[in-house]
Amino acid sequence: MSHEYVDRPQDPTIIDAEIAVGIEQAGSVFGHINNFTNNLPGGFWRSQAGDLELVDSPLVRPGYVPEGDENTHSARARTVTWRQFFEDVDRAVEESGVDQLELVRLQTLADNPSQGEAQEAYSRFALPIYRLLRIWGYSPFDLQR
Repeated sequence: MSHEYVDRPQDPTIIDAEIAVGIEQAGSVFGHINNFTNNLPGGFWRSQAGDLELVDSPLVRPGYVPEGDENTHSARARTVTWRQFFEDVDRAVEESGVDQLELVRLQTLADNPSQGEAQEAYSRFALPIYRLLRIWGYSPFDLQR
């Protein structure tokens, strides 16, 4: 079940440029999208949110402002619960057109911390999902934490 978007969708060309700069600065897709893959189905944050019974709590605690930066979370993230966020992620997985079986296969390989190449391949494969969520109004901080 989806919910209405709070933010206006972002211009894909601007998002693409921001992603390209981020990857260049980080030196890899994995370095740029950081912990984003933990939000995908089967990812670490999914199990943590469920285990800690956070799924129906706000994605961003009301009044939370990271030290030194009041603009890190998008207005969108400030209006959804963890459950709604994960629903958006699931919808982005479907709408991005990535092969879900390949996504699971790469996730399994990337779960081994000694597999840097597998983590990069998994991140690169997940990039269209990340991109779509950015277009829908999520900030990099929302997705990478």
